[in-house]
Amino acid sequence: MTDLDDQATPSSSDSDAPTPDLRVGAVLDPVTLDALDDVRRRQLEIANRLYGGAEETAEEILGRGPDGQEDERIHPRFLELRTIVDADGTPRYDAWLYMVDSGSIFEAGTETVVAEVIQFGLECDDEVLERALDPLLGKLPQPKTEVTAKSEEPAAKKTAAAAKKTAKKKTAKKKKTSAKKKTSAKKTGAKKKTGKKKTAKKSAVKKKTAAKKKTGAKKKTGAKKKTAVKKQPAARKKRAAKK
Repeated sequence: MTDLDDQATPSSSDSDAPTPDLRVGAVLDPVTLDALDDVRRRQLEIANRLYGGAEETAEEILGRGPDGQEDERIHPRFLELRTIVDADGTPRYDAWLYMVDSGSIFEAGTETVVAEVIQFGLECDDEVLERALDPLLGKLPQPKTEVTAKSEEPAAKKTAAAAKKTAKKKTAKKKKTSAKKKTSAKKTGAKKKTGKKKTAKKSAVKKKTAAKKKTGAKKKTGAKKKTAVKKQPAARKKRAAKK
């Protein structure tokens, strides 16, 4: 329940004092209830109250669903815990960063707030500590699902583009196949027509030949009959002369 303004945090009056050698020792992201001890759960509850004034338990904060992201409450999608250590690796500060532009920094393992991040700006009564902490808070946690959606977007676009290319190729193949079938059908039709013409010509030639043969046979038969008629009177004349 300790606020930054209610604490007697030592402040450095000497702006030329050496900056503490601090670094980020560990990052907890995503934050789960099982990963927090009692002190860190209480830190989260204090941070949530400092941010929007709501009195909620750690269970309620971390169990929050997708709704209510626009109100003044910490949402687990926008939350991480950074442990700040000194040169020896000893934990010095617990930095809770949340909701893209805010945060609460505690003395490690305590409920004492030593600094806050408000709209991306670090506010601390100790100028030396502020210089040491500021570069360690760097990039604040981004909404995790939105980052995932952005990373997957190019893949989706590539998949869609590949699908379009495949569809175009299939359409082109179908058109080519259809054109080949039409060409083949035309050729087959032309061959059939040519074959019919040839057959018709052969039939005409046969008919003409048959007609000629019949005409020739009639002429020959007529000539034979005439010859026989002529021979008969001659034979009669010879017989009459003998008598």
